[in-house]
Amino acid sequence: PAQDEVGLLVDSFNSMVRRLREKEDELRNTVRRLDTVLGAIRTGVLELYQGRTTVHGNPAAAALLGMPELVGPGVPLHALEEAGLGNLAATIRSAEAPVRGSLTVYPGGLARALEVTVVPLGPEGLPRGWVVALEDLTQLQRAQRQAAWSEVARRIAHQIKNPLTPIRLAADRIARHASRSADPLSEVVEQGCQAIVEHVQAMQ
Repeated sequence: PAQDEVGLLVDSFNSMVRRLREKEDELRNTVRRLDTVLGAIRTGVLELYQGRTTVHGNPAAAALLGMPELVGPGVPLHALEEAGLGNLAATIRSAEAPVRGSLTVYPGGLARALEVTVVPLGPEGLPRGWVVALEDLTQLQRAQRQAAWSEVARRIAHQIKNPLTPIRLAADRIARHASRSADPLSEVVEQGCQAIVEHVQAMQ
């Protein structure tokens, strides 16, 4: 009986070890799949855990922040501040609930506008860590500025063209009156008015 109990105990232990190994393999596969996804997306992702001072990031985050060392071993949180990213570090540390906002960082001295989403991990008010998503708004803002300037240019062109219309109409009227006159000067006036009309049409 004692041997049976030992055998059952050994079997139970072996079964538990086998299940643990299966769970570990499953977890490793999940981590590998997650790493593959994070490596392919254009959104920057950072992770930081309370009690640890190291920030890890995916390749997109490393590129957005100009810090390739974020991938792999990661960097100390204070390294963000030393790299001119103190506003980002402060935003992360102060987040006790999910928060979204925009800020400008200067990797390599170049301005980059980011939309930042910080999600605390753990109970509200007592985060165990944070996951941060970074979206590059620089191209979007540049496109918006270009669209705004295009609209300004269109309006200016419209304002320039509009005053020319009355000039052309007036020149047309003068030319018509001159053409009905027998005065030798009228021919010169008519030719001058026609030249004005042609120039105005070319400008419009």
